[in-house]
Amino acid sequence: QLAPEQLRARGSRRQDGFWCRCMASKVLVVDDDPATCSVPVKLLEASGYRARGSLTFQDGRTQLHDDPPDVLIVDIRLGAFNGIQLAT
Repeated sequence: QLAPEQLRARGSRRQDGFWCRCMASKVLVVDDDPATCSVPVKLLEASGYRARGSLTFQDGRTQLHDDPPDVLIVDIRLGAFNGIQLAT
């Protein structure tokens, strides 16, 4: 039997008191501050999500269209652009 840490690393989640094997949701975090971008990515990965980060509006837009995430977490202010433009 696998430990909870191993189950989380393999994309499993705890539901109703049982560990189940689920497809890890893809999350894209877009923020122009490296620390603000990397912390949620690391926390999400530790929880079994397939998370990736982007530090620019342009890179975020490319990742959003090339491999659409299930969830988008975006900073409202991204230099000359804003997160609402990215999300729409």
